[in-house]
Amino acid sequence: MPHFDPVTKPVNLRPGDIVAWDYDPAVKSTPYTGHTVMIRAYLGTLASTVDSKLGISGVVPHLFQIVDCTNSPHGGPDLSSPSSIDRYRAHPDTRAEIADDNSTYTEHSGVGYGHVIFYADPDTSLFVGYRWSVNSSSPQAAVAQPVTGKKQIAAGRVNAFLV
Repeated sequence: MPHFDPVTKPVNLRPGDIVAWDYDPAVKSTPYTGHTVMIRAYLGTLASTVDSKLGISGVVPHLFQIVDCTNSPHGGPDLSSPSSIDRYRAHPDTRAEIADDNSTYTEHSGVGYGHVIFYADPDTSLFVGYRWSVNSSSPQAAVAQPVTGKKQIAAGRVNAFLV
């Protein structure tokens, strides 16, 4: 794509890079945009018991703080789970508020910061999926090249090309 250099491995993402993925490969509505985020910071890896749901032994979960616009903030906690609340407090979304006493959680839509996991293949380090938040229990497989029935993911860095 003109003006973008591909970034094929989550570990190579830097602040300002753009990542886009397809929610549902069967959707044919127009316009359909999937979801797009801009990387704000790489925060290392964050393993979870849900990582195994991808079915890739040794998959590497890379944690990023991102900037996006959404009506579904990244990471709402299960208020009945102290560990879920702790994860949310460590990796919050600016479009959501949790009461000091952990009794309520309120979401807002719009532009803000959140946290996303991008998964890498343990052998090639290429993208193999994502998880919407640190509290999501559903990692999603996603690949860079079109594969029937699979979600796609792509990342790029704006290059120095000047018009």
